[in-house]
Amino acid sequence: MKTWFGFLSVLLCCSAVIANDAVTELSKHLGKMPALVVVVCGGNEGDLPTIAGIVEQTPWTVFCQGAASPGLEKIRNWAREKGLLGGRVCVVDDDGESLWLAADMADAVWVAPGVDARPLEKEILRVLHPGGVCVASGEVSVKPAAGGTDEWRHPYHDPDNNVVSRDRVSRLPGELRFQTYPVFAAMPNQTLFAGGRIFFSGHIAFHEREEPLLNRLTVLNAYNGLRLWSRPLDPDYVVHNISKLATADEVVFAEGPTLRMLDAATGRQRGTFSAPPEAAAAGDTDFKWIAQRGDILFTAFGPPDAGVAPHRQKGQMGHWPWNVANEHYRGVVNNFGAARTLAAFQYPEMKLLWSVREAESFDARALCIEGGRIFELAPGKFMAARDLATGEQLWRRTPETSGEIFAGIGSSLKRQGWGLGWATYCYTRADNGVVCIAGPSFKKTSCIDFEKGDLLWASDLASPHPFFFDNALYIVPRVANPAAFCRKVDPRTGKVLDEFSLGVTGSCTRLTVTANQFYYRPGGGEGRTVYVDIAERKLADYEGVVRPGCFDGVVPANGRLYWMPLACDCWQVHGTFSMAPRSPLKEPGAAAESPTWAAPASSAPAAPDDWPMLRANSAGTAAVPTGVGKKARQLWRRRLPGGDLTAPVCANGRIFVGATDGTVSALDAANGEIIWQASSNAAVLGPPAYWKGRVIFGSCDGVLYCLDASDGRLLGRAELAPEKRFVNIMDRLMSAWPLGGGVVLGDDGTVYAAAGSTAADGAVAAAVDVATGRFRWRQAYTLDRRDPKLSFGVQGNLLLKDNTLYINGGAPAGVVALDAPTGGNPRVVSKLEAGMEMFLEPDGKPSCSGPELFSHEQARTTIFKRHQNRSYFRMSDRHIALVDSRLFCSRDIRALDRIVDLMNKDPKTGGKMGGGTVPRDVMTVPVGDSVLWATNTADVRGLAVGSDGLVALHHESIEAISPSGRSLWRAQLPATPVRWGLALTGSQCVVSLSDGSAVCLAKDL
Repeated sequence: MKTWFGFLSVLLCCSAVIANDAVTELSKHLGKMPALVVVVCGGNEGDLPTIAGIVEQTPWTVFCQGAASPGLEKIRNWAREKGLLGGRVCVVDDDGESLWLAADMADAVWVAPGVDARPLEKEILRVLHPGGVCVASGEVSVKPAAGGTDEWRHPYHDPDNNVVSRDRVSRLPGELRFQTYPVFAAMPNQTLFAGGRIFFSGHIAFHEREEPLLNRLTVLNAYNGLRLWSRPLDPDYVVHNISKLATADEVVFAEGPTLRMLDAATGRQRGTFSAPPEAAAAGDTDFKWIAQRGDILFTAFGPPDAGVAPHRQKGQMGHWPWNVANEHYRGVVNNFGAARTLAAFQYPEMKLLWSVREAESFDARALCIEGGRIFELAPGKFMAARDLATGEQLWRRTPETSGEIFAGIGSSLKRQGWGLGWATYCYTRADNGVVCIAGPSFKKTSCIDFEKGDLLWASDLASPHPFFFDNALYIVPRVANPAAFCRKVDPRTGKVLDEFSLGVTGSCTRLTVTANQFYYRPGGGEGRTVYVDIAERKLADYEGVVRPGCFDGVVPANGRLYWMPLACDCWQVHGTFSMAPRSPLKEPGAAAESPTWAAPASSAPAAPDDWPMLRANSAGTAAVPTGVGKKARQLWRRRLPGGDLTAPVCANGRIFVGATDGTVSALDAANGEIIWQASSNAAVLGPPAYWKGRVIFGSCDGVLYCLDASDGRLLGRAELAPEKRFVNIMDRLMSAWPLGGGVVLGDDGTVYAAAGSTAADGAVAAAVDVATGRFRWRQAYTLDRRDPKLSFGVQGNLLLKDNTLYINGGAPAGVVALDAPTGGNPRVVSKLEAGMEMFLEPDGKPSCSGPELFSHEQARTTIFKRHQNRSYFRMSDRHIALVDSRLFCSRDIRALDRIVDLMNKDPKTGGKMGGGTVPRDVMTVPVGDSVLWATNTADVRGLAVGSDGLVALHHESIEAISPSGRSLWRAQLPATPVRWGLALTGSQCVVSLSDGSAVCLAKDL
């Protein structure tokens, strides 16, 4: 005993040293800020203390991968008990050659001592982002910087204001790296990218959900989307300006008279600076513009701009009105960016090198730097150029001396709006000795010789989006129909060199450019990004998953493309997105066919009054042939360790439920005791299904699993994801092809599943014989497919009816129907449908509602999509409608249609919903004689239809309702139920709760 105790003490001591070594060594490179760390485990006793030490001493997210072993299982169990599994700790049991992360995502890789076969250096370098560090066997290596990439350090990329990145790697089509928080944000966003970080902020909250980010600087990791830090900003100043920049180790921004220098890694303030005394004494106290060239910081000072207050609109519709921005910020529109002093400082010492002051104010929005010069413009008053090194005036033009120039460029208008952009947007850009003047303030496009100050040419074509590229100027019109053309002109003569069709242009979104492509957004309510291949001079295609932000547009940096969060709910997948250039997917080989699945200990089928899958059956009708009971009492409540629960399913006296920690649990229906738990490598978002002694579920690791219902033993698995590629989706590491929509079972023992997230990566749909594990069919619907050309994601539950499989593919495809026997004949049957909950309407058309699948944020109604759909259920000779969380009952389905139609109209005008519509309160809907009854609350989160009534889930309770509308019984719930988290069986009601527990009520029939 003494010898064993001594050995154990040595083992624990060594483990603690190893854990401390990992934290100490990695902290030298990562600090103690959030980071994504890959730990390659050896499966020995020292691994758990290492993981525990990292998690307890740092805010790092740990991706732990190693061979399946008792040691790895201990890590998984520990993380589950701590509530970390599937969140800050991801455990993957695979000792193959591949680390499951997508390329360039990890901040660090730690190879634990005792790993027999460490990953190849090439594989470690693949998952590390540039600058990422690997520590293995006492050796430290750092991934070198990537060639051909660029950053976005200035609001317009560079102080020349030409929104052209030098990034030769970024391009579309793309493949996902992260879709993460924030889902929605205050706007207009303004975003910088430097040092592998994203810095963004906004000052208008059109909806209450955006208020937490209002006037707040938020910083994310640009490679994996982890949130690093944030800090509040002074609410007296608009954050959409040209007085900010970022470098590899610092972010610098002005708040009125104060210039702040923050440590980019931590947000710690390094210092502040104010205007020089001479400028301040003359009233030029506030920073209006900053720019950096090497170790020189250039600034413009002027009197304070119009005061503002952060705007909180609390809008009800999903879009936002320009009139609010115009009215609330009228002072900004009329008076923004007026400066009188230009200065240059040695940075970071802030030693003044030179300073000049104009007698009249110039517009900071027109300042630009190129070729050793600074351009100044005071529209209608003067135009000048100064030497960048000395501040000396090189030339000056006024209306009195050069009237033709000012007539050529036209008047500057105090305006902003749809198709124009924001009044705070700059309106000059420079390249190769030419300054182009165009933007929201001007109705013309003109070019000035930067060296001499002469007007080169002017055009009546208004363009908020011109850019210089490869010695030419590209002019994109403001708003145009499908005949819109991009004109390529000679910057010095205005001669049209070429033109090509753009399709539709019609938005205020900023156009951005890389070395290969440029990006913009068309008008309309779909979240499309248009990309044009410059070399081929034609519109290449649409990226329909996500919509570019109104100010930022698509931002290229780090060899990727980024879409920052919006305030609007147009049809798209919402969140903060990053995509890397897409690589073609490999066709699945023979290895994709799994070995024959084992047989369960018992093959007992589910009883007719069981609840074997989500909403009871493959069509999702939520109907079961059992009574709802005259009374009910709580039988038990069981808190499950781990993450959020799925809806429960019930069969043969057992309850099966999945969780976001990747676990599926089996509970005894009689007492709630946990019978067994089985794990996957990522979150389980959709409930399992039961068939003849088997529990089948899909995991966000891209795999379909089959377990023995009696003991949780793995009977077989089928890999649907075409690659082992984990990405960050809403702060959870999972496959780019997760089975987030769950599974659906046919009566013949065929399970249908679809692996996918967005249309960028596409989906793999499959039908598997549950008895054998053999694929009946497997179809990939990705960008590689040419016949038909169709790529879609998976954004909700699956449905099966009349030999048709329905998949909510999300934007831009919509709901896709496949022939269930073959997986072929794909067709889009519904578009503009948002939400993770799919139903079949009475006419068989699928519709969607509820929150989005991964973010659980609810997209609001817009003028482009209907407010309410026809989610109807049948109860004997009556029809039940769930409308905006309220139940209505009628024998006449047309009466329910009238209610839905009314909810889809503007309450004031009775016509189509518009930009200023406040949707009708469903509790105010007039209920005529044809409506038998309606609930007196609008908080229904799901229901089950029995043979003699229905059971409704409310926000805080569960209630049985008779066909006549009488409440039969009602029971309080200890926490809010999961949406549709209800299973009704012959003897019980089982509910999954949002606190991670399951509660069971016994019915008294």
